Amino acid sequence: MGGPWGYGGPAYRRLTHWLSCWVFGLPAWALLRLLWRVEVVGKERLADLRPPFLMVSNHQSLIDSHVACLSFGLWPRGLLDPHIAPFHTPEARNFMSSRLGGALHTALRCIPFSRGQGLQQPAMDTVIELLRGPAVVYMFPEGTRTRDGHIGRGQPGVGRVVLEAGCSVLPVHLDGLSDVLPVGAKWPRLGGRVRVAVGPTIPPERWAGVAHDRAGYLEVSEALLDEVRALAPTA
Repeated sequence: MGGPWGYGGPAYRRLTHWLSCWVFGLPAWALLRLLWRVEVVGKERLADLRPPFLMVSNHQSLIDSHVACLSFGLWPRGLLDPHIAPFHTPEARNFMSSRLGGALHTALRCIPFSRGQGLQQPAMDTVIELLRGPAVVYMFPEGTRTRDGHIGRGQPGVGRVVLEAGCSVLPVHLDGLSDVLPVGAKWPRLGGRVRVAVGPTIPPERWAGVAHDRAGYLEVSEALLDEVRALAPTA
């Protein structure tokens, strides 16, 4: 975290903002529009959002958080404000296994997590510290991708981040990405339909009185997944 090139440092913020939004983001946004039919529901709820806040959603594919954020049209303010471009939280083995992959995803504001390393791993502390300042982070309460299309049970990690950082949370529901990039596939399928639904922001006051322990963390994660489920299409 520390220093100009740490995750919260001004040099890292400026460089990765330019790379993730302008160099990679704009071409990827155009490609997203070209390859898939993307429907965004509730996009107007982004208009008045100001960092810090945490984005959470169900987890269908390896590209969920990037597709969700790109589908918002890069948030016009995000092209100018380096604090709005989101940090992503991928599993290290999926994205950081090579030097090239590690460098690329670090440039795209990825903070790698290691599954099975518990609630006290350094990546968790990094996210909490970021969300105590002007930052946006994207996480998955389930902790892993769905294998059957259904939203699974919450894991305590996101609950710990929410309670310890004291940040607002923006729930998002994704539909269709498990068909675009199923578990085990190396490349996305073309021509799919993707739906991204944005819910109302949940203020930190929602969790007043919730214990800062594993049971409390699970309570928060499960409640957030309920908010995500409520955004699913009804037909």
